[in-house]
Amino acid sequence: MESINVFIEVKGEYLKAGNLINTGVDMLFEYDEAYSLNGLSLILPIKEKLFEGTEARIFFENLLPEGEQRKIISRATKISSENTFGLLKRFGGECAGAIVITSDSNLQGTDSKYKLLNDNDILRLIEKLDQTSPVEDNDMYRLSLAGAQAKTSIKIENEKLYLPLGNSPSTHIIKPFTPNFEGLPANELFCNKLAKACGLPVCNTEIRKVGQVSALFIERYDRYLNEGKICRLHQEDFCQALGYAYHVKYESDSGSGFSDCVKLITEVSKQPAADKILLVRWFIFNFLIGNADAHAKNISLLYPPEMKGRPQLAPFYDLVCTTVYKGISKKLAMSVGGEFNPESVTAGNWKQFCDDVDIRYTALRKHISQISEAIVTSDIYKIPPNDIQKDIIQIIGKRISRLSSL
Repeated sequence: MESINVFIEVKGEYLKAGNLINTGVDMLFEYDEAYSLNGLSLILPIKEKLFEGTEARIFFENLLPEGEQRKIISRATKISSENTFGLLKRFGGECAGAIVITSDSNLQGTDSKYKLLNDNDILRLIEKLDQTSPVEDNDMYRLSLAGAQAKTSIKIENEKLYLPLGNSPSTHIIKPFTPNFEGLPANELFCNKLAKACGLPVCNTEIRKVGQVSALFIERYDRYLNEGKICRLHQEDFCQALGYAYHVKYESDSGSGFSDCVKLITEVSKQPAADKILLVRWFIFNFLIGNADAHAKNISLLYPPEMKGRPQLAPFYDLVCTTVYKGISKKLAMSVGGEFNPESVTAGNWKQFCDDVDIRYTALRKHISQISEAIVTSDIYKIPPNDIQKDIIQIIGKRISRLSSL
């Protein structure tokens, strides 16, 4: 059996959390005897110490990219895309949250190994993100970001860009423009700004241009500066917290429904009432903007810096109007009262939705009205739109009109 170390960064220092063990058949996770802080996940409670199979695999595999992005890092490293343990060993140095997975047995403080990127480096990085991984150019690259979309992380300091190496933390995520989905970064930036106008907590985002190439830059909410030092905050997405594998993220595929997410947040959050309202408003917002990919992996819990006490809802991310793209299913990731087709959702479905998540129908209508008004009166909504924004505005207008008659 092979074992690798799992550390967690707490206020800039690494603590040994436990060991990830490859049995040849499955993965095990065992907490270190000296570790006594919050468990790494709600499905990995600290009191149980040893986890065999399902829970360990679900949590740790959810740290890796999905689909084509997993195939890309697999081709770049000659590690099978099915070899979860091998990929975590290779890319677990910089994950979402505060976890560091490494063969090193003793980590002393946060690494500070970075490669300064000149304009040509940045151009190459952005242009090739949906085709290959930076590991092809630098063997010390250790980044793993979950999700199906092409992305990587960098550090930005004094407007200079650096590629993190080894276990060094990043500050921003980069998402490139891609021919597969026209204007996707502009789509996400627009929806993110609309969400902010609605009072939803979101990541800071901007589109930057290098030469003739542009990309979306997203400030990481799971990183913070402490006396000039980049520190990690631990987080887990709702698939991890609820015990769903990464490929079971849609309700219609036996994944999480929205009521599961609401139940979770009300049970574990340090501010359950406030976070429940935010989550309901997030659901309404995604319905209005035509985001059919608002699933449990696109919501996360954020833990306190000292890894003691209850988590709270993390800022929202991956807010995109998917309805504008042909070839993407319009079917909702999580249903409205059992209905997955947004064009077929009725007042009866919304009333069932209210029963499912335990809110009053009058409160739901108030949230819909407030969010709709905040969208249409926002400055970004009034700006003469580009083509992608114009299409999104048309979708939003139709949905607001339908919901206003509830």
